[in-house]
Amino acid sequence: MGRHLPLRRLRLSPREGFVFRSGSGLGETHDNVGAVSEDDGVLVLEWEWPNPRFASDAEIRSCPEPLQPILWGERRYLAGSVPFFCSEVNSGAEPRQRVSGAVLLCLGDERLPARGKPRVPAEFDACLLDTPLEARVLSD
Repeated sequence: MGRHLPLRRLRLSPREGFVFRSGSGLGETHDNVGAVSEDDGVLVLEWEWPNPRFASDAEIRSCPEPLQPILWGERRYLAGSVPFFCSEVNSGAEPRQRVSGAVLLCLGDERLPARGKPRVPAEFDACLLDTPLEARVLSD
């Protein structure tokens, strides 16, 4: 049984800022806007309204930040946490073949190949395994 993941969309424009929309899958949506800037290769979002990271529905309404761009083959990801992204890769959740996921992925990139290893910052290279982790329960 798969995880329920909120639908999240982030549109970025270096000159115009960003629009973030998230939804619960039940028809309820949350929107936020603001400015976007780059600081040492990381995208920083300056929210018009607070990013409700600690609200009761934070999983639905929030956007990870700051955002680290990660390239994997032809795919373009934005990760709020590089170790979490590495965990998603190591578990086999990434690369995914669907639009929604735990890490932001450029729309349409779910159809592109992810060859080799993701290009994460050098200090996180050791976090990536050569192949996804496989486990099975031997007894309960």
